Amino acid sequence: MKIFLAPLVAISFVIAAPASAADESRATRVGCYQEVKVPAQYSVKRVKIKDEYRQYIKRTNGRIDLMEFPAVYREDKTKIAEAHTVMREIVWN
Repeated sequence: MKIFLAPLVAISFVIAAPASAADESRATRVGCYQEVKVPAQYSVKRVKIKDEYRQYIKRTNGRIDLMEFPAVYREDKTKIAEAHTVMREIVWN
């Protein structure tokens, strides 16, 4: 059975290949495109949790430093658009 199917499969590939090449030779290229994946888009809102502040810190060597600490924020993200795929036109020769 295996010996009988192998030649049939090989013949089917030989017959199918020229037909698709003939169809392609009559066609004209209109444009070239590349698939590009666009990531999801988010709206980010920053909410202040803690204000910035300054603080004196006494070191073990006797030096006193004035340190400034930045404000602390929380980011609330809201999804605006889902991730999707687009076809982007590219330059072709």
